[in-house]
Amino acid sequence: MRNLPVIDYAEAKKIIDLIVERAAQTEKSVLVAVADPHGELIAFGRMDGAPISSTRIGANKTWTAARERKTTDKYTRIPISLSSFSSGRCV
Repeated sequence: MRNLPVIDYAEAKKIIDLIVERAAQTEKSVLVAVADPHGELIAFGRMDGAPISSTRIGANKTWTAARERKTTDKYTRIPISLSSFSSGRCV
């Protein structure tokens, strides 16, 4: 049986705070999604100015990356067709 590392909400919140702080220093608005190994969200943050439309995309991208055990940058600039979606999640 493989044990997957799991973080709790306090750790997820620290991750979000750190990323938001760094983004603010570069004057960029970002959203940050932190999920467990199964892709279920632990914490989520969207800075003022970040596109509302990116909220669902970010959550789905995080879910897909967690399920595939890959970093989210692997899912950047990939054309997505309607056949890529299942139950509202990008797979």
